[in-house]
Amino acid sequence: MQGLCLTGHPGAGMGRVRYVEPVDGHYDDLGRVSPDVIERGLALLAGLLLPLLAPALPPVSAAVWLYGALLAALAACLRGSGPRPLLGAVLLGLCVTGGHAARWAERELPAACERELLSVVARVTGLPEAVQNTRDEPLYRVTLSLERLSPARCRGPRTVEVYWPAALPPVPGEAWALGLRLRRPWGAVNPGAWNARAGHLARGVHALGSVSAAITPQRRPQRDKGGAVDRWRQRFAGALDRELPAAGLLRALAVADRSAIGAADWARFQRFGVAHLLVISGLHVGMVAGLGALLGAALARLPGWGGQAPRLLALGALVSATLYTALAGWSIPTTRAWVMLACSMAASLAGRSAWAPLNLLLAALAVLLLNPFSALSPGFWLSFAAVASLFWLSHWRGRAAGASRLGLAHLFICLVMFPLGAVWFGAASLVAPLANALLVPLTAVAVVPPVLAGILLWPVQPMLATCFWQAAGRVLELVLSVMQRAETLMPIPLTLPLQMSPGAVLLAVIGLGLLVLPLDWPRRLACSLLLLPLLLPLREHRVAGAGAVHVLALDVGQGTAVLIHDQRRALLYDTGSPWAARSVVLPVLRGRGIRRLDQLVLSHGDADHAGGVGDLEAALEIDRLLLGADLPSAAFDGAVSRCRAGHSWSWGPGIWFRILAPAPGEVPASRNAGSCVLQASLWGQRWLLAGDIDARRERALVDYWGSALGSQWLLAPHHGSASSSSWAWLKAVRPRQVVYSHGRANPFGHPAASVVARYAARDIVSYSTAAQGAVEWVIEPAARPRLVAHRQLARRFWWGR
Repeated sequence: MQGLCLTGHPGAGMGRVRYVEPVDGHYDDLGRVSPDVIERGLALLAGLLLPLLAPALPPVSAAVWLYGALLAALAACLRGSGPRPLLGAVLLGLCVTGGHAARWAERELPAACERELLSVVARVTGLPEAVQNTRDEPLYRVTLSLERLSPARCRGPRTVEVYWPAALPPVPGEAWALGLRLRRPWGAVNPGAWNARAGHLARGVHALGSVSAAITPQRRPQRDKGGAVDRWRQRFAGALDRELPAAGLLRALAVADRSAIGAADWARFQRFGVAHLLVISGLHVGMVAGLGALLGAALARLPGWGGQAPRLLALGALVSATLYTALAGWSIPTTRAWVMLACSMAASLAGRSAWAPLNLLLAALAVLLLNPFSALSPGFWLSFAAVASLFWLSHWRGRAAGASRLGLAHLFICLVMFPLGAVWFGAASLVAPLANALLVPLTAVAVVPPVLAGILLWPVQPMLATCFWQAAGRVLELVLSVMQRAETLMPIPLTLPLQMSPGAVLLAVIGLGLLVLPLDWPRRLACSLLLLPLLLPLREHRVAGAGAVHVLALDVGQGTAVLIHDQRRALLYDTGSPWAARSVVLPVLRGRGIRRLDQLVLSHGDADHAGGVGDLEAALEIDRLLLGADLPSAAFDGAVSRCRAGHSWSWGPGIWFRILAPAPGEVPASRNAGSCVLQASLWGQRWLLAGDIDARRERALVDYWGSALGSQWLLAPHHGSASSSSWAWLKAVRPRQVVYSHGRANPFGHPAASVVARYAARDIVSYSTAAQGAVEWVIEPAARPRLVAHRQLARRFWWGR
């Protein structure tokens, strides 16, 4: 087995390649890397990751998991080779992840305490983010560390994330006595969409909620000294907001605060495949470490310091990277880069050589041992995959000339990121290789250095610091203007919608890795067949059998979005909120090969029903838009018409749609009453989608349509509100099944207990998107409809109950 040693500056991920032959099972007398160490490290890594795929874990306490981890650690440390130490390492990883899961379960908010008024003493941690709610009111999103909580029966959460009133600007480290209404972190479960609970677990957030006005917030006088770094981050963020060009982008690069980046700018950077430049990543840590190393080298030139050059260079790099990583809030990519750098610098200070792949393995283990749920975030996989691909390429192509080696490395990383982007984002940028080739060097030379110089100078020379920040901001403004111009001139879309299974992505990545090997052309051609999964998504493919129609009530939290589609056509009833459109609706549509909607029906103008229409219009072709009574048609582009009772259309034999309300020219009594009510007949099975109509509106529809309202399936009006689903309505519709589309523990109490009892009294089977995730019916001619509750498919223990 041959070893690979990278020397030179390790922070940027690439260094000079040196090949080392093993001596007595070790890799030279400096690195002392035994194959057994690598094997046990990989076994431990597998043990940490495998439980995340399990549908359930044994219901034991964290103490039991800790005891098992100690025994497994003893087995893993046994001398010699064979399966026993490897099995011990795997079991150690299993026990560590199980212990974290058990500890998380102990700290989760009791279900009986959700939305209850809690009195707490809490301390502000991290950097507060300025956000807006659905009514465009300014708020802060704040992470709190709870120090006291009452009533005692609700104790458990330690870290919570809440919406904080803008009138009380929070400062990191401050303690507050205040009232909170909390709920458990909950992620929507939809086919092809990301579960947001994974992000909460990765960040260590035990509950979500908001500050309640029922208890007057009171600031405590004493500040936490541990919040000093975050207070400096907040000061820098405030300084960057003062009439600087591209202030939002500068804040992201300086203190890892992306809250000030506009949605349009963020989407534009994503389309060009360079959004990682706006996140403090390993690339930026490497740049800072390089600048610190240069500072150390300059100090070494001073009289009397010449003999300390290696140590000064290493310390300069490590101290600079540590300070910058702290400014970034110790995110996963920066922590990975810092651990790798620390290992390399420690070896350098000890007079040893550092084996870069071992440093990468140690970094992955360090991140996962601290929090195994970090593996649920895209940043973990994208960051480690990028560096691993560089090491793999360096091992096999490390002797290429300098310029060609850099070009090959750049192209190889872009190719590896292509399938990984399909997994996490459902799309890949077609111009990413060119955009990165231009913008990465530009950022490294003209943006990051002046940003860092401004950070260093601001405490003593704020005016000079502002000059540096203005220079960096003007470069970023120029980049944005060039991007905008390029988008208008591009003859093709910048991104390619992709939806690939994890197995297909694994095959594609393996194929790319094999193509790097020094193989002859027949073998290389055979390896290229593994790349076919990259090409298959180019063909539009609908997940529907011949003749089958799918009705999918999406899990969009507190809101509504229902997709009806067959192999050729698609209709969407409501979009949910803007968050739901971006995070749920669009990924589901991409996953089903739907790039064009035949009809988009917006029942009415509430944000939880029509808030995402702008995102859909920007991402999809929409042939026809049907609007409820309160929506102004002038606000939309394309073919727009008003919902009119009696209007109908067909997709062919056996499939037709009909609008039941509002009547032409009608002025409804309220926004909810003007909801567009749609009935769909799919191979003889009828679906009724009633928006947010109330009982009075229900009676009017019963009087007008009578028995024609009859439908086997019903979307509960107004999410199951007590103001809807009257007895007369249920008697006229006669549904066999009802779906409540609502958020878990929502502040409105949907669905109301009286409504649930009303449906149960008529033996109507009920489904809830909050409980079952997306609920899907597959309707085929001459066959019974099939039901799929997506929260029950491929279940993971961390989804919650």
